[in-house]
Amino acid sequence: MSSATDADSAADLPEGSHASAGASTGESTEAAPDAGPTPSFLDRERWGLKNWLLIAMAAVFVLGFVPRGVRKAILSNVNNAEDWLPWNYPESKALRWFAQHYVGAKFALVSWDGCTLAEKAAVARVVAALAGEKDERGQPVYIKLLSGPAQVESLTREPSSLSTQQAIGRLEGALVGPRPPPLAEAVAAATSDADRERAERRADLGRTTCLVAYLAPHMTENNQRMRSAIERLREVVVQQTGVAADQVHMGGPPVDNITIDIEGEKTLLRLAGFSGLVGFALSFWCFRSLRLTWFVFSVSGLSAGVSLAIVYWYGVFEVVGLGYDEKHLGTVDAILMSMPAVVYVLGLSGAIHIVNYYRDERDERGQHGAA
Repeated sequence: MSSATDADSAADLPEGSHASAGASTGESTEAAPDAGPTPSFLDRERWGLKNWLLIAMAAVFVLGFVPRGVRKAILSNVNNAEDWLPWNYPESKALRWFAQHYVGAKFALVSWDGCTLAEKAAVARVVAALAGEKDERGQPVYIKLLSGPAQVESLTREPSSLSTQQAIGRLEGALVGPRPPPLAEAVAAATSDADRERAERRADLGRTTCLVAYLAPHMTENNQRMRSAIERLREVVVQQTGVAADQVHMGGPPVDNITIDIEGEKTLLRLAGFSGLVGFALSFWCFRSLRLTWFVFSVSGLSAGVSLAIVYWYGVFEVVGLGYDEKHLGTVDAILMSMPAVVYVLGLSGAIHIVNYYRDERDERGQHGAA
């Protein structure tokens, strides 16, 4: 009787009451609709745009500063051997003390094959041409020029009044070199005083000589101006003497620094070309896909460029933001020039790992899970 009564009562209930009764008794009716997977961070929207699009726009904006940064960083290549020594080394302290008390104008010593005391006319032409060199502001590039033949003549005049042989002896080891061995042997083999005198005269005229060019202070304000002065010095010697550029020999602190700069830039180009070729070949061998290879190669190349551009833009921040008179850490040297090759290799390795991670996640969770 009770069961029949309950059945009749349930039949008289409204339709919506059946659902309430079923829910109260723990019996499920129909599953709630699936809201779908939660959107990833990149797929979420902000200001009406997807996050991935905002990140891509910001990356493209930043990458626009890379080409100028790379070019300016390479141009800022400055090498001072004393900067490579720790500040507290005894040798560094001695060098700073010496520079503070004795350092003068920066100079470059130049000679060439066949530059002897007998070629004083050619040396005089070079000196005259260098004396007329002006920079873009009309100021002299070289403030003082000394040559072996001119100094020999100066010592033979008043008030010194030395003989030519005495003057050459005083300048030997500085502006004048030793007698060439064959001519020195001829002097030793001379049997008479007259023969000895003629042999000594020929031997002295065969001594190698040089000239010293002192750079004007404004030409040493920065590395580029000093580099232009050194390069112009070589060009003038080639033009006035007709010797090949590889037959010109130069020395001095500015020449040392500029030579390191040039060799550092050559090393960067060699490393960049070789690393790029090897990295592209290895990437294609791993992926067997030009599309993925180009993607990985581009990422690693941009990473190397960004690492070099950061140096220049930090130097700009030092001057503009920190108020420094000149850049301290925002310049490149020969050691730092090897950094792009290292960053390139690291970027290549990281990009390959990311591609493989993406492939693994896509196989497990699909495209949405991988992204």
